Amino acid sequence: LLVANSVLCCLRTASPQGIGTQASQGSVAPLAERDSETFSIMFVVHPGLFPAAFDILSDILSNGRSSRLNRRLVQEQKLFSGIDAYISGTRDAGLLHISGKPSAGVSLEQAEAAVRKELQELQQVAIEEQELEKVKNKFESTQIFGNINYLNVATNLAWFELTGQAEDIDREVERYRAVTAERLKTVAQETFREENSVVLYYEKDK
Repeated sequence: LLVANSVLCCLRTASPQGIGTQASQGSVAPLAERDSETFSIMFVVHPGLFPAAFDILSDILSNGRSSRLNRRLVQEQKLFSGIDAYISGTRDAGLLHISGKPSAGVSLEQAEAAVRKELQELQQVAIEEQELEKVKNKFESTQIFGNINYLNVATNLAWFELTGQAEDIDREVERYRAVTAERLKTVAQETFREENSVVLYYEKDK
């Protein structure tokens, strides 16, 4: 909860085993004037679980107007004016961020509850094949058109050589295609746990 120049961060362990819950409060430098409230939740991402699965989960949540968070929480329920989910981190453990601006009249607590409900569904119900196939097709299309550009190809080749071997660039789509609905459900269960998350409430300036 960010109020004036203080921040209250509900910090829950970054360990995949879960070793407890902590909360801390301290002063931070003044931020720019805020005219709206923002809700953010972050989950620790462990690539060893299945790297491609995290990209697919973030795409299912917020890549495009038909993604779950945009369609359900923005367009249908109108709980958010905008929301996004994305991954930070590559080779090492990183974070899966979900951040959004609640609509007028919607509390930050309501916003968090709505997001957690969507995450719980991913933990409990396997994604339908049609929805999963749509996300995979979109990724494949992006990869194909992205590799038309020589600079993108050179950058990607350098990255794959750094992390393994350059030939892996031709296996990227194959790795995404190999992710199943059950694998995504398992990764969601391991990742979207309360003790594996950090929640931040940013209040608008009074």
